[in-house]
Amino acid sequence: MHKGKFSVLFVCTGNTFRSLVAEYCLKDFFKKNNIRNIMVSSAGIVAKDQEPYAATINELNKLKISLNGYKQKRLTRKLALSQDIIIAMAIQHQKFIKNKYNLNSVLFNEVAIGKKTSVLDINQTISNYTKDIDSVNKYIVKTVDYIHGITPKMYEHLIKMMVKKSSNIVQ
Repeated sequence: MHKGKFSVLFVCTGNTFRSLVAEYCLKDFFKKNNIRNIMVSSAGIVAKDQEPYAATINELNKLKISLNGYKQKRLTRKLALSQDIIIAMAIQHQKFIKNKYNLNSVLFNEVAIGKKTSVLDINQTISNYTKDIDSVNKYIVKTVDYIHGITPKMYEHLIKMMVKKSSNIVQ
């Protein structure tokens, strides 16, 4: 915990799409609901110097979610160890976190909808993603809208996890 605040970290590959969207959708939910006791951030397991896709920014803007303050981050041991809950966007991220840092994480879909499934990346769903920009943009919109739409339910389940984790620490 950070200064009385619970900390949540979303993790994906590059920190330019899925984890970024999850972070900013949850921050927007917190702002709209005056929730201040949870810190949320995101990181990528191989984050390179990249900007988010234009379609990601555009779709978040349509939802009135600004990326002000966004800075791409790479997952480090120090960052991972400083979190109360790590939420992996996909199974390969969860395995990476366990293998590299020996830390447990939970999948985004596991928290949001109770299913141990991945929120797939663009290259996992569109075989010719480097050329089929229209399909890429449609998938981005679909994924942003999915994460945004499920955020309130994900938050409800996250609260239950936080209470359980806090009671385990106290015992």
